[in-house]
Amino acid sequence: MAKTYEPITTTTISSNTATITLSSIPATYTDLIMITTAKSDQESDIYVRFNGDTATNYSYIYGSGNHNGNTAHAGVSINGDWGHLADAYGLPGTDNRHTHIFNVFNYANTNVAKSVLTTSFRKGDGVDYISTCWRNTAAVNSITLRFVSGAVFQAGTIVSLYGILKA
Repeated sequence: MAKTYEPITTTTISSNTATITLSSIPATYTDLIMITTAKSDQESDIYVRFNGDTATNYSYIYGSGNHNGNTAHAGVSINGDWGHLADAYGLPGTDNRHTHIFNVFNYANTNVAKSVLTTSFRKGDGVDYISTCWRNTAAVNSITLRFVSGAVFQAGTIVSLYGILKA
């Protein structure tokens, strides 16, 4: 089997921080996969910003449900200044780490807007699927993550970025 995922960077947060930025992302792949395993100090959603773009160029749709199948949510947002990546992340005061897988498609293609598909698995809680669009054709060279409500990424958070090799 051919190797298709190539590690670009892995960051382990040593102290609490409000944002995490992955920079100097090379434009040598077709797509990116970002995997986070993190804990926050309070329940909060994760948002993304590409290349420091603060304009209202982000839209998203989402759906989520708990593991018992008795609760479901859906929503949409357009023209935000951050893209939505994950719902209600973390349970404060516990070691409830959540895993999120972000697929960033055509990140280096300068002819299309960028789309991100998130699959989130929340320990003991459920699953989320979110589709985010960054309406910009610039190649992605940096990714910044933050929580919505002033929450912080706690020490031990791990963010790994992989490139998918061109076919």
